[in-house]
Amino acid sequence: VETEQNGFTVVLHEGMVSAKPIQAQTGNTALDRIVNAPDTRGIELGNREFTVHFETHVAIAIRDEMLVREENQTLNERFFGVCTDSFFLDFVRRSMAVDDDHPGPISHYVILTWDHIFDVASLYGPIIAVGGRSATADFTHPKKADPAPR
Repeated sequence: VETEQNGFTVVLHEGMVSAKPIQAQTGNTALDRIVNAPDTRGIELGNREFTVHFETHVAIAIRDEMLVREENQTLNERFFGVCTDSFFLDFVRRSMAVDDDHPGPISHYVILTWDHIFDVASLYGPIIAVGGRSATADFTHPKKADPAPR
């Protein structure tokens, strides 16, 4: 959701493994045996909510996690990472008037979820708020300094 001009905010809800086994009927006996195996658990909504807010961005892509090809990016983190070299950054640099001088050096921020991958090219990293489902994030903070002239 864009919350302001060139701003981008995504709210993520934590998923927790259910304590109860899945009991589903698909109509396919073989599939039902797999889905209803004693150790098969569903995902339930957890208590924590993560609000990730970028005050500005150069480009955004939201991809289906199941259809993504292997990429040249390496993420050390499990659900969030920063890439300085990736196919996404190559695409942004080739398709837009973007380089290290204008608007400045950008990074590729990656948010991995159960079903989607959020790719954000931005000059600045996000503000991340962690709270309960009823918590709201406050994005007020001092304005970032402009990049030093070269």
